[in-house]
Amino acid sequence: MVILGKEGGNRPMLRLIWFIAWLLIGALVFQELGRLDPEAELRVVLFVFLGFWAYYLFRILRALYWQWKGRESLLLKKDELMIKEAFSDLGKAFRHPTSKVFPMEDRVKELGFFALFEDSFWSIGRGELQFQVNGRTYYFGKSLSQEELDALKKLFNKKLKEFQVAND
Repeated sequence: MVILGKEGGNRPMLRLIWFIAWLLIGALVFQELGRLDPEAELRVVLFVFLGFWAYYLFRILRALYWQWKGRESLLLKKDELMIKEAFSDLGKAFRHPTSKVFPMEDRVKELGFFALFEDSFWSIGRGELQFQVNGRTYYFGKSLSQEELDALKKLFNKKLKEFQVAND
């Protein structure tokens, strides 16, 4: 199963508008830096701001690229599970024996600033489903509707159970 990074709704347009606005803000700050006296204390503040600005520019560019070329892959075979997140073809595939895989479930939403930050629209975010393998949690299904998530979870858990029973 391959899930493309393309999303419906207004989220892609919001990302693009946010990106353009962020570029304009950065251009204005750079312009102000050029006009300031080299000894002005405001220069330090603007340089610190530009550090944060560059970080969020990277995050939004990464999210836009994911939207354009990103994909999640999940392959469940009789004896092996392969999961991969990739930009085009660039990404590492993780392979695990099906005997070590736990059933897929809805992602447990964490509370707090960093969880909110990770699920914001300028970020790729985590998938809406999760499963455990060898003590590690994998997230899957970033851009799926609730109906698609429910169908995927049901199918994955059904096939996983069949393969685990067949391997015993």
